[in-house]
Amino acid sequence: LKLPRLRQEGLGAQFVAQHGGRGGRAGICVAAGAVRAAGRFVDSGRPGVRASEQPSGGASACGALAVSDRQHGGRSAAAGLRAMAGAFCVGSGFCCGAKLRDASHAGGWYPDDEGELRGQLAALLREAAFARGSGRPPKALIAPHAGLRYCGPTAACAYVNLEPGTVERIVVLGPSHHKRIQGCALPAAGLAAYRTPLGPLDLDLGALEELRDTGDFDELGLRDDEAEHSIEMQLPFVALAMEGAGDWVLLPILVGRLGPDAIARFAEHLGPLFDDPTTLFVVSSDFCHWGAKFRYQPRLPVRPLASSSAVPGAGAAGRANPINAGIESLDLRGIDLICQQDGQAFSQYLEAEGNTICGRNPIRLLLELLAARPGRFRVRFLHYSQSRLMGPAPAAGDSSVSYAAGLCEPVV
Repeated sequence: LKLPRLRQEGLGAQFVAQHGGRGGRAGICVAAGAVRAAGRFVDSGRPGVRASEQPSGGASACGALAVSDRQHGGRSAAAGLRAMAGAFCVGSGFCCGAKLRDASHAGGWYPDDEGELRGQLAALLREAAFARGSGRPPKALIAPHAGLRYCGPTAACAYVNLEPGTVERIVVLGPSHHKRIQGCALPAAGLAAYRTPLGPLDLDLGALEELRDTGDFDELGLRDDEAEHSIEMQLPFVALAMEGAGDWVLLPILVGRLGPDAIARFAEHLGPLFDDPTTLFVVSSDFCHWGAKFRYQPRLPVRPLASSSAVPGAGAAGRANPINAGIESLDLRGIDLICQQDGQAFSQYLEAEGNTICGRNPIRLLLELLAARPGRFRVRFLHYSQSRLMGPAPAAGDSSVSYAAGLCEPVV
């Protein structure tokens, strides 16, 4: 089931006119009834996606089929109904229980004004032009999730590589900062879209149902969903990059605690999505969180250790003080292992060093997916930065968070 991003106007008016002039929410719910009454649709043929509507009583679907077929260029009845469902549910903000997740961190972590946000993102992407990769459509991006004023320049170095014309689905893997989750969690059933200041982003309801059907995924309540920032902070860049790209859908997955067996199991669930050439993965992660407030102030090397990763932005920390330099060295060792696609060594590094990489488990999921497809992808990092260069004598309350932008692209 794939819900295109369409405006409600026009399609809604035609449908309501065919059903006795009912208006407002009543007309919307009649439309939903028609979609449900149409029964189970044919599989779309895209890996990881299947039709999800169950037959039920309700209004006749005949009028809906006719309207959607005319509106969408003679596409099949199933495609027309899917399009109409997306238009009604997302355009209205409410459809027989369907809800939208609010952009709960807008106005604080990033602007809630559309024009201001659009301008900031566009400027960041222009400044990140140096980070463009080979031009091949990426399979995955690694991007930070702090406030835009802290990590925006680094995040833009990842998103400048997004090729919207090749993408029909974006899977965002974000770590859970607030709710204790054993495994992975999906948005609550009934959510139709995530709001952003640039417009709502439709969820891939069919793929979400397929993942729920495995029985392995928890459900994330709306309050917990809106409290979490790791996925939301990717969405402004995603929304801007995908404007005008046509039909596409969002698949957010919150990642909690994962042991080795769970990593293998969840990577198997995500494998068909990863193999879909029209699906992009976004791995949301900051790197080292150093300072008393993060309970992480290890003894760090006074000189940067050797690293094979030549990452733009790295080196600035070494000009600040030994602590910033040590943090950078620690992060670059982890980045080396990610570039080598060595999930086992990355896990051993985390265990040995305790580096506070909050997106460690989303990264480990990506590495597990890559390990099952050896030689097919290359991983490299495009930018590295730290939130604060603390000077030669850090104060007791000083802290720093590291950010890195990564690119996973196919090998030709």
